[in-house]
Amino acid sequence: MRTSRRRDASMPAPRRVALALLAAVLLTVTGCTAADPIPGAPSASAATASTVANGWTELSPPAKDARVAVFVRVGKRMLALGSRPGTSGRTPAAWSTTDLRTWTPLSVHAVTGYGHVAEFVMAASAGGRVFAYGQAFGGAHSNPRPTMWGGGIRSLTEHEQPFTMFGGEDALAVSAEAAHGSTALLAGSWLGASGRYGATVWLSASGGMWTRYADLPGLASDPGEQTSALAAAGRTGGYVLVGASAHYEQSGPPSTPLAWLSATGHSWDRVGLPTTENSEATAVACGGSACTIIGSTLASSQHLLCWSMSTDGRATPATDGPGQGLVQVTDAALIADRTWIVADVDHVARLFTVGTDCSGWTSLPLPVDVEAAAIGAFGDGVVLTTTGSGGSRLWERRASD
Repeated sequence: MRTSRRRDASMPAPRRVALALLAAVLLTVTGCTAADPIPGAPSASAATASTVANGWTELSPPAKDARVAVFVRVGKRMLALGSRPGTSGRTPAAWSTTDLRTWTPLSVHAVTGYGHVAEFVMAASAGGRVFAYGQAFGGAHSNPRPTMWGGGIRSLTEHEQPFTMFGGEDALAVSAEAAHGSTALLAGSWLGASGRYGATVWLSASGGMWTRYADLPGLASDPGEQTSALAAAGRTGGYVLVGASAHYEQSGPPSTPLAWLSATGHSWDRVGLPTTENSEATAVACGGSACTIIGSTLASSQHLLCWSMSTDGRATPATDGPGQGLVQVTDAALIADRTWIVADVDHVARLFTVGTDCSGWTSLPLPVDVEAAAIGAFGDGVVLTTTGSGGSRLWERRASD
């Protein structure tokens, strides 16, 4: 998924909506968060909203001052994950719905100090299980601190990890999350045994115990390059990662976009994405027969790029999309046979759609001007979260409109 954040080309980071989370004083207690609801209890806010803007109808938020960063489908239910106000800043929170009108809060069980003040910024589901990645800021330099969670549609429980599993002096970034079958995958960059940073994956069957793979052939950096995995998705037959290879002292573009395919996450086939431009791939959305890969150029004035990739890894040449200035893709979802894309364009969220064959780029207005947004599919419609410095606002529209 993967997958709302700004980063430079050498230091990818998780969803930038999480960067709004202020450093908080850590709690010293463990167990459930102080205001955990009873599982199955309906949200106190289920009223019907009527605000309509640019074709979007506003929905009631799942809770007062809720901040929603990511949507995940689990069967017929949709989960909205993010945070709500807590006793020491924000605290992780998630809600489920079957109609976008009534929200059921999940019981959230934190076991570490950082878990109590985290915000969910990435999530994936497979086999009825939910895997979530939370992020808090703290420590001497207020660096992002990851928290790992697992559960289902009723509750999420934090699983404490060794500090060096995702952090420490060898860490560079964890950028994306996906799931396939019964296994969750995290993707990012790590310092390999070769002494070179490169694309890395972490795998877990439960969301509790994770294993890092930093030197896998195909993913790892070759001499003179640095690979980075920036987005991930589950697909028919396994996983797909997308990212880039940064080249040093070589001719041609300094950064070329890449995709990787794997059935299990333990071995990967590298696929070069055809383009002559200095660029990277930063989002991927997969359907039954193909994946749409979205990226952007890295020149001083940037624009979006699109590739269509078949299940056997054949990618079409890049088609140019809109954009001008600084362009960074933050989210993408396949909805009603089109790929919907949220991109940060000069620090303002913009919404675009493109066909799964990368034709027919369209720009759609968002309901409000905002710096961060995320999107999801719900039935034959689209659900959107727009987030400012406080809470989020939720919106819906028909995909065909």
